[in-house]
Amino acid sequence: MTSDRAAIAIATLGILLLTVMDAIIKSLSAEFSALQIMYFRNVTGMFFAGLFFLAMKPGWPNREQLRNHALRSSIMLCTGLMFFYALGQIPLAELFVYTFTAPIFVALLGSLLLKERLTGPVVAGLAVGFVGIIAIVATDPAARFGSGSSMGVAAALLSPILYALAMVLLRLHSGNEPVSRIVFLQSLLISSVIVPLAAFTTPLPTGVNLWKVLALGILGTAGNALLATAFKKAEAGKVAVSEYTGLIWAALIGYAFFSETPRMMVWVGAALVITGCLIVARGRTVRQPMAAQDA
Repeated sequence: MTSDRAAIAIATLGILLLTVMDAIIKSLSAEFSALQIMYFRNVTGMFFAGLFFLAMKPGWPNREQLRNHALRSSIMLCTGLMFFYALGQIPLAELFVYTFTAPIFVALLGSLLLKERLTGPVVAGLAVGFVGIIAIVATDPAARFGSGSSMGVAAALLSPILYALAMVLLRLHSGNEPVSRIVFLQSLLISSVIVPLAAFTTPLPTGVNLWKVLALGILGTAGNALLATAFKKAEAGKVAVSEYTGLIWAALIGYAFFSETPRMMVWVGAALVITGCLIVARGRTVRQPMAAQDA
């Protein structure tokens, strides 16, 4: 398996774990607010990422690296807050359209900031995958486009752009930094903001919810570690197409655990998404000089 194909496979597994995490979040949303769930996610994630950090002993970053971590973590925090805000303002099906533009922005920002050339297979794979997403959402009877508030739409538009920027900066700044340090510092820095906001208003989870909260930390840490590994191994534009598989995992998990039967068009769209991933994975990589990565 080539480095690019391995990176896409690793990222796809990471997306699967994060989608399972999203399903657990959905099951918790009836009892906890979005901010409280973010609190659970980041505190438990910080704990398990901390264990990963201590086991690998990667050492502490220098001042410049710490600034880079702080910048990426700030962007990821804003991304999460905007996503949760949009979730309460516009229909979920409509939100999917905005969310799945992230791979396109990753490829574009990768071309601008990392000097990664947009080859034909990358562009074709992104286009085919996005057509699959549009086919699913545009035929969803629950989608009522334009029904959300203007602020909700603005948040939904900005969230994937900021996410894409964070992923590109991860590749730009990571260099030889260990994945354990990247994941731990992101959890630590985001938690430093979330904990003061939610710690005193969030009830302690009990019973099955306690196990769900612990699962959030494990799945989030593992998923983010896999994505960080993938973005270190291959070009951002190639890895980004794996984001599209999230809708496939969501459909399967929804059917298995929430009795949500996917429509036929979901499977048609899923086939297009998989085709897009295969086009990108089989494409020959063409790189421009990457001097910008050492800046």
